[in-house]
Amino acid sequence: MKKHIISLIILALLPLVVHADAVQIDGIYYNLDNIVKTAEVTSNPNKYSGAVVIPEAVKYNGVQYDVTIIGNNAFQYCSSLTSITIPNSVTSIEICAFYKCTGLTSVTIPNSVTSIGYYAFQYCSGLRSISIGNSVTSIGGSAFEGCGVLTSITVGNSLVNIVGGVFAGCSSLTSIHVAEGNNKYDSRDGCNAIIETESNILILGCKNTVIPNSVTSIGSAFSGCTGLTSVTIPNSVTSIGASAFNDCTGLTSVTIPNSVTSIGSSAFRNCRGLTSVTIPNSVTSIGEYAFEGCSVLNGITIGNTVTSIGNSAFQGCSELKNVFISSSVTSIGNNAFFGCDNLLIVNSEILEPFNCGNVFTSNTLRNGTLYVPAGTKDLYARFDGWREFLRIEEVGGEQEQYVWLKIKDGRGSTMLKVKKGSAQELAVKPEAGWKILMATMDGTDISAQIKSGNVYTTPAIMNDATINIVYEKDDPSGTFTARQSKADIKVVDDGVVISNAEPQSRCVVYSSSGQQVVNTIIEGCSRRIPLQKGQVYILTINGRTLKFAL
Repeated sequence: MKKHIISLIILALLPLVVHADAVQIDGIYYNLDNIVKTAEVTSNPNKYSGAVVIPEAVKYNGVQYDVTIIGNNAFQYCSSLTSITIPNSVTSIEICAFYKCTGLTSVTIPNSVTSIGYYAFQYCSGLRSISIGNSVTSIGGSAFEGCGVLTSITVGNSLVNIVGGVFAGCSSLTSIHVAEGNNKYDSRDGCNAIIETESNILILGCKNTVIPNSVTSIGSAFSGCTGLTSVTIPNSVTSIGASAFNDCTGLTSVTIPNSVTSIGSSAFRNCRGLTSVTIPNSVTSIGEYAFEGCSVLNGITIGNTVTSIGNSAFQGCSELKNVFISSSVTSIGNNAFFGCDNLLIVNSEILEPFNCGNVFTSNTLRNGTLYVPAGTKDLYARFDGWREFLRIEEVGGEQEQYVWLKIKDGRGSTMLKVKKGSAQELAVKPEAGWKILMATMDGTDISAQIKSGNVYTTPAIMNDATINIVYEKDDPSGTFTARQSKADIKVVDDGVVISNAEPQSRCVVYSSSGQQVVNTIIEGCSRRIPLQKGQVYILTINGRTLKFAL
């Protein structure tokens, strides 16, 4: 009996062995490496709670082990964990290490740590602040995703790699303090970017980015973000700096607010998905190469306060068909519109033309038309960059007035400046795999005229007008299944109206980037679906697919 009691006492004094590789020492479980004598913190079958202090080293069977790793899932779902002390011996925090530790409010990661794994602090919904030591070089994807009350973070000067979605869903995050000497402020994988403000640095998700009102200028934060599809720039921003959105090949549209006064060099260079840009009246300068290589940009309006257009600003914008240059412009750099082979309409309101060198491509000069203010044709014919046009026509005065024709289709919106009272011949060619379903001009159905030869001549245009074209996915076989919808779909100013739909028809609407914006069942015989203006949408309903712009 005494032997039995003694043996129980001996067992009680030994660390509890959970399985062959894990031991419990002072309430913390470890995996021990007997070769290099290191310990990895691992999970507690009963979950950790309260304040946990991880030691720099532990002893087991008389052997000392340095604690170097907080392992995969070590504190996962430990919702009662309120604080964690990480020693200077730890070099790595692994995948899901603190996943959903909702009771954690702050964390300090020491200088010894070099990497933070994927999902390490994901959904730590109570985490308000975190300090990352100077030795951390990489943070894994979604490491802090869903930390909704995280307001600030301090980043050391060694951090050079931020993988996608690190701060996704961190809706309260307002500032990130980056240590002096850290020169890599953004990720090149298309998912994250860091923006400099006057007093701090802010990290944002890239795919669909809304820049907060605290930002006053955008540096090269989004350069190379190929996953960026849309961006909302607030009125607080006054300058878009050099290479701000350079090589953002997925960006399809951007609205520049009236607060912006300058667009830096290469700001939107090689944004090959960008279809249209309106430069507001507040902008005074467009930097060199600002829109170079925006190969599908088909319309540009330059505000009436722009004074300078830099070298090669729109070079290689091969789909650019018309450009409006305001009277405020006093200088245009070399090759500003070079390589814009489809640019055939140049509207200039400059009253006192100037030498501007080699600005337009030869096709524009030979086949395009330069429209100038009444009484200035002879002046334009005296200056380099203008006199090379074979056709220069005067507009304005009492005899001629102009109106805007807006064309909205599956590619976006295009603005044409047309002579008031004139008719316009338009070539409408659907994209491969699509056909014209319907077309209207200011509410009047013109589908039949466009479908016959894909060419439409407008009536005399007396006021600003809009042509709206809706495409349907082509069915080369000409066969339709019984399940395909026969609903009537009408595109209106602020959405679509679906009528005569079969009961329980499911309607799904996607943005041009593929993001789902509506998923609904059509109840009754008619339904109005509101949508945001200025976007291209793809709508599916019972086997039919439509494409249109608002």
